[in-house]
Amino acid sequence: MLITITIMLIYGKGFTNRFLCMPGGKFKWKIPTIISSTLFSRGIMAYAIFVPLQNNNVWFWLGASIFSITTILYAISMINFATTPNDQPVTKGIYRISRHPVQVLAIIMSIGIGLATLSWVIIAASLLLALVSYLTFLIQERSCLEMYGDTYREYTTRTPRWLGIPKLVAK
Repeated sequence: MLITITIMLIYGKGFTNRFLCMPGGKFKWKIPTIISSTLFSRGIMAYAIFVPLQNNNVWFWLGASIFSITTILYAISMINFATTPNDQPVTKGIYRISRHPVQVLAIIMSIGIGLATLSWVIIAASLLLALVSYLTFLIQERSCLEMYGDTYREYTTRTPRWLGIPKLVAK
């Protein structure tokens, strides 16, 4: 959360508005984003504060490693997003291996927290976050198609929605 707030403060309102990438500012299209980012993501983080850590087992170190690595990648993906001109879709850096790296990495971070705390509640909530995020992905992609047209359509043919190896597209 601190990474997101810091990037928003550095890059300003233009970044914040673009970050949502929602069609026409219609509130109904923002509901899945609001649910996934507040109810699940922030709820998981808040709940994790109250779960005791047991740092003498392999699950703690595995979860802490996953969380640490994805936090760094999350920051990089936010910077990739923030440094792309507004009239272009974000296709550089981590956006080459995922069309939604910020959300995907947030889910993986949550799973890391669940493993580190051995909390099945957090892991289950992370999986629910993934389901809700899928709806958000579809809405964001539709909006990005409206905003960027064929450039974004071509990007979707070579870049996975979640995570993966980019496809080579013959030109």
